Amino acid sequence: MFDDKKAQIKLGIMVFAAIFILIFTVIWGKNIRVIKSSYKAKACFTDVTGLEKGARVLVNGIPKGKVSDYWLDNGKVIVELNLDKDVILFTDAYSYLESPDLMAEKVLAVNPGKSGLILPDSALIRGLPYYSISQMFLAVGEIKQELTSTMQTLQKVGISLEETISSPDFNRQLHSTMADLSSASRSLNTLVKENQPKIDRAVDNLYSISDRAIQAVNQHDQDVEAVFKNLRAFSDDLQSITQAAKELSNLLKEKDSTLGRLTHNDEFYQEMRQAIQNLDSLITEFRKNGVKTKISLF
Repeated sequence: MFDDKKAQIKLGIMVFAAIFILIFTVIWGKNIRVIKSSYKAKACFTDVTGLEKGARVLVNGIPKGKVSDYWLDNGKVIVELNLDKDVILFTDAYSYLESPDLMAEKVLAVNPGKSGLILPDSALIRGLPYYSISQMFLAVGEIKQELTSTMQTLQKVGISLEETISSPDFNRQLHSTMADLSSASRSLNTLVKENQPKIDRAVDNLYSISDRAIQAVNQHDQDVEAVFKNLRAFSDDLQSITQAAKELSNLLKEKDSTLGRLTHNDEFYQEMRQAIQNLDSLITEFRKNGVKTKISLF
């Protein structure tokens, strides 16, 4: 009886070993990793309606992780992802919610990006807004309403334009305007033809005057340059005279200077006035009576 139990134990161990070898062979053959190394990443969304914890994460359509958690942060939804270690995210990576099948659960799709710059561990993956079927139908309804309103407006404009064009007054005014334009064009054409020789002479005269002006400038180039030099010299002299006048004015304003004492001295002013009056009286007497002299030689 002991030998039977021993044989059964051996048989059980052999069966278990065979099953283990079979499972290991299948896993090795299909390149299935039982324990996968992973890391955490975070994405930021405005709304994740329908997303559940444990939902699959697809990277370019391939399952590469799961949603481990999500929470609110200042009105935004932060979604924590467990991604396989071989997934490399770049700075232009983005994510969005999608439903692979119409009635299937939502999954989180991730596009790893192509910038070549690796996304820092603390950075958030940009989350794109999700539009459900009801939201898309609502948007289509709004677009349809706007298109209907636009078509009605265009229809009104077309009717108004048609009424305006078909109006007898409009046709009469249009024909009158076209006739006036045609008449004006003919008159202008006739005027140009009649005065063509004069126009040609005027153009020739303009060319001739232009050539003469250029020749005159070239011939008197040195004279013009000399005139400008004289003007510059005159400007310098004028500036010197102005400076001297300013200095004289300052001297007259200063009471301590000689000219200042003369101009601010009332007595000197009275004496000068009296001298001028005496001189004027002398000149008047000279004109009236002449000059009387007595010259005696011996």
